[in-house]
Amino acid sequence: MTHKAKGENGNRKLSSIAAMNRRLSRADRAATPADRLLRSLTGSRILAAMGIDEAELTPKMRRVMLSLAGEAEALHRQLDEARERVYRLEKLVDEDTLIPAYNRRAFVRELARMTAFAARYGVAGSLVYFDINNLKQINDAYGHAAGDKALIQVARILVESVRRTDIVGRLGGDEIGVLLVKTDKISSERKAAKLAALIEAQSVPWQGRQVPVSVAFCTYTFAGGGQFTVVPPA
Repeated sequence: MTHKAKGENGNRKLSSIAAMNRRLSRADRAATPADRLLRSLTGSRILAAMGIDEAELTPKMRRVMLSLAGEAEALHRQLDEARERVYRLEKLVDEDTLIPAYNRRAFVRELARMTAFAARYGVAGSLVYFDINNLKQINDAYGHAAGDKALIQVARILVESVRRTDIVGRLGGDEIGVLLVKTDKISSERKAAKLAALIEAQSVPWQGRQVPVSVAFCTYTFAGGGQFTVVPPA
């Protein structure tokens, strides 16, 4: 055989291998989860460990195994859906019905955890209490929908301006609390003042008007004999 003939023969073999690989790739993409599971079940090492010869897999056994794989896939899917429902329910239980923050029950729970952690490890933590000064006036002048929008905006500013490890929760009415993890007295007072300034700097747009909002706040630091500090309205 000439070098040219050998080269052509080699090229044909390479083309055949490439075509086979393409077909296998398409088949793998089209395979169902049950097919993929069956392939893994028929791996030589697993079959050898089970003492099963691959030649023993008759068409009937294949159908049975595919059926079992399909049932397993359905169970996995149901389990994932159940976990998602539990996650959504847990969020509903913890979230306030109006603002993007924890409700009072969830906030108190997190406060108890933080105070216990601080007492055990001697790490400072701080609670900041915010009270919206003029929410009643906003409700009286513009309606409760405007007051709700003001509450939502204040909560959004707080959530976006603290760390992910910090906790924001509605304590009731126009009162919002913030838990600052590993934050001492001086740092908490500075942070609270900064948050109050951010809230006051952003008026609430309502029906073509800009409604001003301000807050009063106080801070409490636990662990290490922290003191309670009240900051009156401006």
